[in-house]
Amino acid sequence: MRGQAKSHRQLNSIALSQSAMKSPLDLSRRLHRLRLAMQDAKLDALLISTRPNCLYLSHLPSSHSLILVLQDKAFFFTDFRYIEIAERSLSHLTVVRISQNGMSEIGEIIQRHRIHRLGFEGRWEFQSVQKLQACLNSTCELVESGRLLRRLRAVKDLQEIRAIEQAQRINERILRSAVRHIERGITEQALQRYIRTQMIALGVEEAFETIVAFGPTSSLPHARPGRRRIENSGLVLIDMGVKKAFYHSDMTRTLGWRIVTPEIRNIYEIVLEAQSAAFEKIRPGISAREVDAAARQIIAAHGYGECFGHGLGHGVGLEIHEAPTLNPNSEDVLEERMVVTVEPGIYLPGKGGVRIEDLVIVTKNGPRNLTRFPKSFVTLS
Repeated sequence: MRGQAKSHRQLNSIALSQSAMKSPLDLSRRLHRLRLAMQDAKLDALLISTRPNCLYLSHLPSSHSLILVLQDKAFFFTDFRYIEIAERSLSHLTVVRISQNGMSEIGEIIQRHRIHRLGFEGRWEFQSVQKLQACLNSTCELVESGRLLRRLRAVKDLQEIRAIEQAQRINERILRSAVRHIERGITEQALQRYIRTQMIALGVEEAFETIVAFGPTSSLPHARPGRRRIENSGLVLIDMGVKKAFYHSDMTRTLGWRIVTPEIRNIYEIVLEAQSAAFEKIRPGISAREVDAAARQIIAAHGYGECFGHGLGHGVGLEIHEAPTLNPNSEDVLEERMVVTVEPGIYLPGKGGVRIEDLVIVTKNGPRNLTRFPKSFVTLS
């Protein structure tokens, strides 16, 4: 119980410290946008179950919460562990205490408000959907509606952009420190540990498992840091991000170490050219696949098309990977205030790989780059 009490105190502190950043008015605007989307989808109500989406509408981190949005009301359901802080901080939502298996209470409210078309998130576990359905009468139709919040969250408000930018500034500060820490004989794992230590010291979390890859290991797009040491030549690839105030950042830089072959230097310039070509395409109204194609065509024209096998980028926000997606199969269209990564790469098995990743905001004038870390090829020694 002592540890549990401590976690509750930490939760209270987190929620209260964020109140200045997300006021009830800000969150009410999000509810208004969602209700307009629900009207277009002909939904009487939407039941939100995934943590990121509940966090988006409440700004209260919780391991057990659901939000039911109607056109004139919105309910926040949670259990004993979070009820006190929810009642204190969620003035824009009606807080309802439920049991651990509280589908009957939720079902009762749905029926009381005579909901006929109820949207739910497809990522919700099937067993929970079945339990809810058992509590509803036959006149209530369940409709999978996970795309509604996916689309809303893809377009960031000014507070979100500010939070992402703050996370990115810290991310770059740590990367600069990590680059200075590189010396002959250091292992990938040791450099990864150093980066994590710096994150803790600055009060941020690791957004994802930091990638540190030396030499030939850099040809693996999602390399796991190991015991490989940096010796006399090759590449250093670092892909890292931090999470601050619930929002993520992301970037990748590839550096040379002492002696680098002409081929590696060449592919670095090709990747940089591909990223620039993608930047030129980014604007509201353009399809995400067209932005991806601009970078992919440059790499293919230089004969390395088969060496770029992943998508060009992805949205970043409350999750490190969210809408939109920038890849050849994407159906997304870019909109103003979307925040996306642009990360082309070329990977040569047995030799090494180059990836350059920046974090940008889509604006009416093109991309605004949140990443300030230099991109000119640097050889460390």
